[in-house]
Amino acid sequence: MQVAVDEMWREPYPGLFQPGFGGIGPVAGTVDSDEPTVTVDYADGGSETFSHLEVMAQAKSSPTRVFSTAFRPDSPRRDLPETVAWLEERVSVLAGGREPVRAVISWRTVHYDLDEDGPPRVTVGDRTVIPFGGQS
Repeated sequence: MQVAVDEMWREPYPGLFQPGFGGIGPVAGTVDSDEPTVTVDYADGGSETFSHLEVMAQAKSSPTRVFSTAFRPDSPRRDLPETVAWLEERVSVLAGGREPVRAVISWRTVHYDLDEDGPPRVTVGDRTVIPFGGQS
């Protein structure tokens, strides 16, 4: 590994160069990614859908891991009153203070085919309804 320092706009600017790790060709195959969404119904009759990244925008680090820890289908925290209360408050804030009635968390897996230019395929796994405000 080499480290080079050049001057840009009169400030030292580090450059990092690594070897090419020979033998690695183009990337091929399929990449699968969990991409949960949260669809919220509001008391005014409207609904909004948020990505897990929007819901966890305030997380200092690893928003995907934090969301998974709290809301994955097998998470023991998912039904805790404080977890549900936090989600209720967060989706209210995201919608400008509107009153949420329920949220539907859909765990979907997006399959990106790196060999083709077509759109990704989506499979929905778990779908959980979380009522708010003491509703069931």
